[in-house]
This record gives sequence, structure tokens and C-alpha cells, in this order.
Amino acid sequence: LELEDAAGRPWYKSAKTWAIVVAGGGAIALGLLVGAYAQNGGPQTAKSSKGKAIIDTYELDGGIQSSDVPIRGVMEATKALEQSLETKEATETTSAAGEATQTPGGAGETSETTTADPAASGDSSTQPDTTAPPTPHAGSPASGSVVETESVTLIWATITDPSGVTYAIDIEWLDKSGAWHSLVARTGMAHPGFNHDLGDTQERWRVWAIDGAGNAGPKTDWYLIQRSGLP
Repeated sequence: LELEDAAGRPWYKSAKTWAIVVAGGGAIALGLLVGAYAQNGGPQTAKSSKGKAIIDTYELDGGIQSSDVPIRGVMEATKALEQSLETKEATETTSAAGEATQTPGGAGETSETTTADPAASGDSSTQPDTTAPPTPHAGSPASGSVVETESVTLIWATITDPSGVTYAIDIEWLDKSGAWHSLVARTGMAHPGFNHDLGDTQERWRVWAIDGAGNAGPKTDWYLIQRSGLP
């Protein structure tokens, strides 16, 4: 069955029919746009702290409207701002933790310990002792003495040294040919004296001091001594 208008033309050739179709289609399109606006572009009522930051960023009042910022742009801006806020919070947390663990002296400060150089400071306690003790000049008997008894005590001057002192002594005897021979050689004596028994020949003796560092001082001259009754 084919419909005709008042002029007897088919309905799809009527201008009035197409006007009605166009008007109806426009109404449907308008309704779809209004529904989309109501669903996506209406005023926002719930505002989180991050949502408020977005609103402040775009300087909007009363919510983000679809006519002010495109929906796609809002979504991308929201995601970027959330990431920025999370990065900032993580950075502030890390900085606060780092400040809490700093030493009282502050970051970048170092502590230096300087060891004094004994040689530079003149501390003689660490310097090697190379000074020899002085000569312990003999006291008695004097050189050329004739002793009445066989036993005699040889005595010399006392020497002192910070490292301590010991004494050494040499005693020699003279044979008939005029040659001297060693009779006593003693070291490590703590006291300035030595008991000796004279022989039946002329003798001589000398002493010197040795400090605790092993430095030997000058030896005394030879002192002649003999027992009485010898030619």
C-alpha cells in the first residue's frame, strides 16, 4: 500500500513529510546532548584534597563544567596532578627522614684528629738517646799509689743519667819485659767501686760509664798502683 499526500504524490516526495523528519531528528539529537551534559558535565559536589587542587589549578569556582575544560583534558590533568602530588609527598618524607638522622654537627662536617709529631714538638722522650755519659774520674787510690795491703778497693766518681748507668773497668799487669797484659775486664757494675787483690807486679786500672741506651762514655786515664815491698 503506497500513501499519497493531498496532491496525490507519494509520501516520501512530500516536502511536509521531510520537514517533520528533520524536526524530529533535531529533537532527538538535542535530547542526547542534554543527557550527556547531565551525565558528564554537571557541577561536582564531592571535592577531595586532590580535586580541590585541580580546581585551584584551573581557577574554577563552583566545579568543573564541560563548557570550561574538555572532559579528556580534565582526566589527563587530574592524573598528572595526582602523580605530581605523590612525588612531592615522597620527596618531603625522604627529606624529613634524612634531617632526623643527621649528626649534631650538621651535614658535611668532618672530624679530624691530628697526631702531634714528637720531632716537631720537641718531645725528647721519643728521640733516640745518643748522648754518652761523662767520664767518671777516679777517686782512690790515686795514680802511682803504693798499697800496704794485698786487698784494695778502687773507687771512682758517681755518674747519673736519665736512662741509668753501669760501669766498666780494665785492670792490667806489667811483666818483666815491660809489656802490659789484661788481668781484669768487667762490665755491668752498678756501683762506683771494685774490690781487687794486687799481685806481685805493678798494675794499672781505668774505668768508664755506660748509660741505659748503650752509650759508652770516655774512659779515664790509666792509674798506676802496686803493692808495697816490690822492687
